Amino acid sequence: MGATCAGWASMSTGSTKVRYVLGTTGKVMRVEPWSMVFTDLETGTILDVVDGRRGPTATSWIAQRPRA
Repeated sequence: MGATCAGWASMSTGSTKVRYVLGTTGKVMRVEPWSMVFTDLETGTILDVVDGRRGPTATSWIAQRPRA
């Protein structure tokens, strides 16, 4: 797999405000209307789309990937 790059894209939810919803476990969850798109720079293939647009989202995604 080639190098990856994160790009921000709005995934249309009809609103650009953060929402709080009650999850199936009864716990309140924060839902952001933004997603981060990870792309293989060599092929242009979308590797993943992850909810959120902040640093911890990218850090968590990268940490879950195997080292090359």
